[in-house]
Amino acid sequence: MNRGKGKLAFLILLLGAIGLAGGPAWAAQKGAAELTMELGPRPVGMGGAFVALADDQNATTWNPAGLAQMQGYGLSVLHSFYVQDISWEHAAFGQALGNKSGWGVQVLYLNYGSMDKYLEVDGQPEKAGTFSPHAVLGALGYGREVMANLAAGATVKLLSQNIDGQTYNGGALDAGLQFDQALPGLKLGAALYNLGPKLAEVDLPAAVQVGGVYALPWRVQAADTWQMLLDVKLPFADFAGGTARLGTEYGFGPYLAVRAGYQARQDVGLGKVNGLAFGASLKLSLFQLDYALASLGDLGMSHQVALVVAWK
Repeated sequence: MNRGKGKLAFLILLLGAIGLAGGPAWAAQKGAAELTMELGPRPVGMGGAFVALADDQNATTWNPAGLAQMQGYGLSVLHSFYVQDISWEHAAFGQALGNKSGWGVQVLYLNYGSMDKYLEVDGQPEKAGTFSPHAVLGALGYGREVMANLAAGATVKLLSQNIDGQTYNGGALDAGLQFDQALPGLKLGAALYNLGPKLAEVDLPAAVQVGGVYALPWRVQAADTWQMLLDVKLPFADFAGGTARLGTEYGFGPYLAVRAGYQARQDVGLGKVNGLAFGASLKLSLFQLDYALASLGDLGMSHQVALVVAWK
């Protein structure tokens, strides 16, 4: 057996299990599941229903068309506490440009912790030390309004995986649209994810996500905002393996926001609470602290904490 390919196959299965946190079980059948990571406490706290709302530095990942809505500058630095020893660091920056356009850049470092390495000796597995697989993902996006109330954008992503000293490099392309004022208070969005060649002879997890966000008229006070979101995400390889995403965000003026969401997924045997998410933001002057809690069912809870700095 080719040891390199065996390790790669093992990691792909591991990535698939991780993908259950942010997508359906089809991730286990595809490579580069780093590309399915759902990043940012704000969208994660709404169950990943963000394709139509994306309007900040997170848009580079979720829908690059949303970069056209950037106001000034936005920078976020994120740490995620995941299951076992798995964790990741993520930084995102977005900037508004002239003529209703904007650009953004993101970097993700994913660390899978220490894993036991086994080799086959006389037909039996034998422990041969440990290894620490990791991956780095970089993304550069641009979006602009192409006609009244319609914005389009694209993101180029470069990925590098390191598995026990073996490196695998690849790239992917995302593209998105946002349409404002489809009806009063309603905005629509759509995005294509991870279009590109195979990585280490494995297809990328290409998918499409469509959705809408509606500004509800009921508020505690005039300065508040309340939004309901509904998205559907479908993998190209198996539309039956898609997820429906429902989210809400209530902003108490410009200082505090609370969020909740749910992803309706195929039964993947992780318990009934799998797919629930909650989040909150607290803003003081230029600084904002974002937090999201997402349930992985029997695997436990995933936490994302980000420090956001936004200025004009």
